[in-house]
Amino acid sequence: MSAIRRGAWAAVLMLLVAGGCASSPQSEAGQTPDEAIASTVTQFIGGMAASNGDQIASTLAASFHDDEYGGRDAFAETMRQFTNIRYFDGLSADTSGMTITLTGDSATAAPAALSGPFGALVASFSLAREEQAWRIAGVTFTDL
Repeated sequence: MSAIRRGAWAAVLMLLVAGGCASSPQSEAGQTPDEAIASTVTQFIGGMAASNGDQIASTLAASFHDDEYGGRDAFAETMRQFTNIRYFDGLSADTSGMTITLTGDSATAAPAALSGPFGALVASFSLAREEQAWRIAGVTFTDL
């Protein structure tokens, strides 16, 4: 992905994080795979910033798995609890250095630098193509 394209997605992400996002996944009609993947990551991070656990859950793949929290439903519930206590208030995100790697019906997107009251983290996303849409199949948060 070119530096201009990464910069454009970073600008879109910052606008969505600052203003919140729609609560339902965006249509992928007319989007390139990179655009659709970046959109899904943006919706996930936007859900965190807007304290919208349902928005976060809407981005998760049926095949989602997290080593600490388990499957999609358990992770979604954990994220809802975090949003209910406003854990992500003041979240800022930087995806200007994010690289998307596409391999068939799977992809990775990393890094996304996140900071807020919880400290500073780097998020790395794995994605899967399910039901004609890119969904998050796993996310790893690493302390800076």
